[in-house]
Amino acid sequence: MDATAGTCKAGWLTQHKKLGLRRFFVSRGFQVQYYETEAQAEAGQNRKGCFDLQSCIQMRSSTLACAPSNSVDLVLSEKRS
Repeated sequence: MDATAGTCKAGWLTQHKKLGLRRFFVSRGFQVQYYETEAQAEAGQNRKGCFDLQSCIQMRSSTLACAPSNSVDLVLSEKRS
């Protein structure tokens, strides 16, 4: 049994490749999905994309000059859907 199956976190983050574009992220276990609004996430509608945290091969301090302090970049081994 997967110990992370019941783990769920949600909140607003800034999407790296599109500067300043905020998305509402929902993480359930290793699966991360993102939406334009919190209401869409709650309804499970209009998902903008998703990725698996197990495909993360590197986490590093953000390389963007305009990124807030303590920002991180996730490097994924596979293309997100």
